[in-house]
Amino acid sequence: MSTYTHGHHESVLRSHRQRTAANSAAYLLPHLRESDALLDVGAGPGTITADLAGLVGRVTATEIGPRELGLSRAAIAARGIANVDFSVQDVHALTFPGGSFDVVHAHQVLQHVADPVRALREMARVTRPGGVVAARAGDYAAFTWWPQLPELDEWLRLYRTAARAHGGEAAAREELPIAGQPGPAAHKHQLIQRHLPAVAAAR
Repeated sequence: MSTYTHGHHESVLRSHRQRTAANSAAYLLPHLRESDALLDVGAGPGTITADLAGLVGRVTATEIGPRELGLSRAAIAARGIANVDFSVQDVHALTFPGGSFDVVHAHQVLQHVADPVRALREMARVTRPGGVVAARAGDYAAFTWWPQLPELDEWLRLYRTAARAHGGEAAAREELPIAGQPGPAAHKHQLIQRHLPAVAAAR
């Protein structure tokens, strides 16, 4: 299992707690229904999870370990939300039966895992036919800045090296040609796929 490169220092968590469904998963919201069962992979500090829980019937929040999942639990408890359950999971090998969820969502997860293609396949496996697989991920291979500073180039090289040493891939886009092209400013991919039965996908 990969190690989370950013860690869980309060400075990191303070930034991540600014994330909401509106500012980090707006592309997904029109596809949600009140009856949906949603899997949130890598729920982190739980702010996006909490917002999604208000829009669907049930959410299952996952993280890579009990300590990480405790952050999600605390956020959900603080907001008095009752329709979220929790599970420690490895996205490369989810323990849920196939077709368990209407929607599977992952925000800024794919660049932190060893095999993003396998992760997406697992996400698709646990999504019901006709359901939604949604992922948003930073694309460090597309990062640009001006003025061009050698120090920033070195930072990016070191970050990508550290990410690989931790079992992730900060340039996951290179493994995911289906994700399309990054936006000119955000350098993030947003992927939303309808999961179709194998027979339909083969036609």
